[in-house]
Amino acid sequence: MPYATPLEEAETFTDEARDLVTNTSRLVEDGLPVHSLIRYGHSSARAIIGSVREKKTDFLILGWRGYARREHHAMGSTLDPVVRWAPCDIVVVKPDEEDPEREVKSILLPLRGQSAHRGPTVQVARLIAKKHNARVTILHVKPHRETEAEAVKATQSVPEQMETPTCVVKILESDDLVSAIVEESMNHDLVVIGATEISVFRQFLFGSIPEELARRCPRTVLMVKKKPDIRSHFRRLWPTPY
Repeated sequence: MPYATPLEEAETFTDEARDLVTNTSRLVEDGLPVHSLIRYGHSSARAIIGSVREKKTDFLILGWRGYARREHHAMGSTLDPVVRWAPCDIVVVKPDEEDPEREVKSILLPLRGQSAHRGPTVQVARLIAKKHNARVTILHVKPHRETEAEAVKATQSVPEQMETPTCVVKILESDDLVSAIVEESMNHDLVVIGATEISVFRQFLFGSIPEELARRCPRTVLMVKKKPDIRSHFRRLWPTPY
């Protein structure tokens, strides 16, 4: 709601919200329990984070248009604080630019190195692959300085975790990581990528590589971020504004 509007007048804004909740609930698979919530507030980010805390949410899914309207935001005035402060695992979805309803037959899973986000990223890809009976391509982009043995080691345990026979490993050699992934993504319907491990002092959300990939890739991109265990310690020093 606009900041100048008293919360007591919230009822005048509910028709559109009810329609959105109703239409979205119809998209959920039959048999799954669905509970809806309309929350009033002057800040969408605070409302979402507050709901996550109250509901003790484990997993939050957010949509992203692929750009921010203001330069000082990475993803937008709502997504930036939610992704940074929501106390749960998060997936941000940037839809396919050509066909948002594209059938998922092939999933691209770019992986590089070990990180806290790798497990949830593989899990998300596995669940989607099982649901759609889709093939999975595990991609490792090898810079020229990396040996073939190191590249193979980086992905060798992942096919077993996918629990699907239609899973292959592909190694590409390139020093331009994002461009290599974007080019390969054109052979697939969906890209699932995890957040990068960066310093907690830097104000990035998923890291520059996943965010740049999501902006440039025309296919649907899912960016996965695990709730960092270290966050609670830093909140004692720098309390969240939300």
